[in-house]
Amino acid sequence: MINGELDGVAGYVADSRGAGRQGRYFELLHGRFLRLPEDQRADFVQALVHDARAISEEHLALLFSGRLDLGGWRSRIVAAWLVAMGRRVAFRRQIGELLLASDMTYAGQGYCVALAALGTEEDAAILIAYLDRYLPRIELRYDQHWAMAALVHLDAVRGTRFADPFLVAEGLWQRWANGLPHQPVAFEHLRSRIAEACGLRS
Repeated sequence: MINGELDGVAGYVADSRGAGRQGRYFELLHGRFLRLPEDQRADFVQALVHDARAISEEHLALLFSGRLDLGGWRSRIVAAWLVAMGRRVAFRRQIGELLLASDMTYAGQGYCVALAALGTEEDAAILIAYLDRYLPRIELRYDQHWAMAALVHLDAVRGTRFADPFLVAEGLWQRWANGLPHQPVAFEHLRSRIAEACGLRS
């Protein structure tokens, strides 16, 4: 891939408003763009949706690969949100593999949003596999709260109850959430954020 093509892919990660700030990933991290002033949010979403439609599968794959000098998680969280906005189902398997590997900080947020947006039982199964693997690891503070929020959102949308076994009293979720007693962990606010994000369609 020549430098011009690399620059083109890197442009998906750059600040969409051209302000030279930390880049688009800064507003995607924790879903911050959803709390921007209305006019800024509208501009940001418009640019995100446009890119979700326009980006090729080859460029998305490159963003997910981490091979670009874009800070690793930064390119992956942008790629995941583009999948979410574009409902790019071809990347479900790769997102699932990356989520289960959990080898890069912050990127898992985007994977959970993407699975919630794709919205099938197959996506729920990936979230369940992640929670089965990582909720018992009380010492690991990864993206368990994002995954739980995404699964609860899917239950609400699909009328399923996949999250119930995790949420029983003294169950896996409660034990994990209580693992750091001075840092209470909740997922309800993330659920509403994910639901809001899933309402944005390309």
